[in-house]
Amino acid sequence: MVFGRAHGSQEAKLESFRLYGEALPKLRAAVEGIKQAWDFSTLVLITMLSMYELVSHRAGFGWGYHAQALATMIELRGPWRHKKFPEKSVFLEHRMILLSQAICSRRKSFLARKIWKEVPWEDDLASKQPIDYLLDILCDISGLIEDIDRAERVGRAYEENLDQLIIQSFRDINKWWQQWEAHIADSCEEVTTDPKSTIMVDEDGILFPTLFEYKNFFTAYTTCIYNAVRIQLLLLWEILTRAAPHTAEPQLGLDEPNNTPLLGITSDARGLAREIFQSLEYCHLQSKHHFGTFCLLFPVDFAYGSLGLNSRESRWLLGNNATEFARFGGYEPGTMNHKLVPQYRFNVPQSGQGTLRHKPLNENTKLNSVVLD
Repeated sequence: MVFGRAHGSQEAKLESFRLYGEALPKLRAAVEGIKQAWDFSTLVLITMLSMYELVSHRAGFGWGYHAQALATMIELRGPWRHKKFPEKSVFLEHRMILLSQAICSRRKSFLARKIWKEVPWEDDLASKQPIDYLLDILCDISGLIEDIDRAERVGRAYEENLDQLIIQSFRDINKWWQQWEAHIADSCEEVTTDPKSTIMVDEDGILFPTLFEYKNFFTAYTTCIYNAVRIQLLLLWEILTRAAPHTAEPQLGLDEPNNTPLLGITSDARGLAREIFQSLEYCHLQSKHHFGTFCLLFPVDFAYGSLGLNSRESRWLLGNNATEFARFGGYEPGTMNHKLVPQYRFNVPQSGQGTLRHKPLNENTKLNSVVLD
């Protein structure tokens, strides 16, 4: 499917569909046996089925069912079984899929537990990379969404410590950025867009006067993931403080200057979303087209959801002018994952307050500024 989509081969797509059909009964047979269910080959099979669904049918949730099966299997195996190659590699490579599934299902992930943030690396602490620490923060977000949903469902105030949990996540991600900034200071450059060669163009001209280039693809990818995680926290904080204004204290600093061309520690969610778009061309060109584009599904979903369906960037992503980019990444009308950006409606149980519907931030929105203790 990946090859067929990247090269426009209908024959390859049909062959992938045939193999997918053959794999399903094999998976059923494997999970029925105790020994086979724990086998690494079964883990790989579930992973491949989930990836197939993610590439071919993003609008549906088939990939989510396979991802849930993968999550269940990994959880039952325990973190101690994922300390060595190749199990550790599968765990690290697909933690993002498991977290995406948890956010879409709006349920706390087992990955939020401390043992899952420590044990897989405990035999080699130096092997834990910046992206791994960043995903540690993302692990907590689906639980925060579940807590907010629960409060809305029963029509009561939020848990007293919910604002403190979000504030702690901001502390963690601010600290992460401060360490990342030292690494990225000389690894990211803002360059003038070339209107003759850029893919970031529509009927009105170039989308951005400047784009971002990086030292390597992994630096670009990690930076985009940071932006996506921060966007999610900013949206959750906005929702919480609008519905319960008392949560604005204790104060937390959401805007700090830095020595890179990027926003970094900021409350500008739309600006972070645009930075993801401004990084797409580099990722698309520097990673043999399809690989880099596919890897950015998660942050692009967040950027798309934050800017809204009718934004110029979103129209470009799904429009004719983005044909090459959209084909490689699977971005087509109806395939964007809206569930990754929560849209809430709250019945605030306080006199004098009605309902609140959260919408994408407008152009001038700045979230409540606070200052770290």
